[in-house]
Amino acid sequence: TAHLDEHRTLPESARARDLGAELSLVREYSGRVVYELLQNALDRSRNTIHVRWRPDARVLEVTNDHWPVTAHDAPPRSDLHALLSLHSSTKQASESIGNKGVGFRSVFAAGREVEVWSRDADGEWWGVRMVHPAEQQPGPDTVWVEDRVASFYAPRHLAHPPEGVPDDCVTLVRL
Repeated sequence: TAHLDEHRTLPESARARDLGAELSLVREYSGRVVYELLQNALDRSRNTIHVRWRPDARVLEVTNDHWPVTAHDAPPRSDLHALLSLHSSTKQASESIGNKGVGFRSVFAAGREVEVWSRDADGEWWGVRMVHPAEQQPGPDTVWVEDRVASFYAPRHLAHPPEGVPDDCVTLVRL
């Protein structure tokens, strides 16, 4: 909620800028989807990464076995907050492969939606769904001049845990 509240206070010019920037990144990173998802998984894995293509559902899943995506503020910000922002990352250049906060947008070159799932400290799943910026619209209780917004402006909370995930999985990205 705080994330959406933050974006509600922005002027229309800032929202238009963010939408244009995200659409540009989707084009620029087109063709790098698997590479970017593997980079992210490698940065968060200990021993195991699973990459699974489910042709019947046309779904790609990438999982890792170690670091969860943090959802609550952790200094200086949570992983989720960084994911829902452009040019923001919680990763350090000396400790990770990707750290510029832009590569994840490549997922929209391959699909219209992406789900990010992670386990909390109690092992329970939580998740968010983001929609391609060309199709994302503000929620019903949000009135903006522009009817399209960047994907990270209005993520949708996912209520039911993902099915068929390997037992050693801590984080799942599904598109």
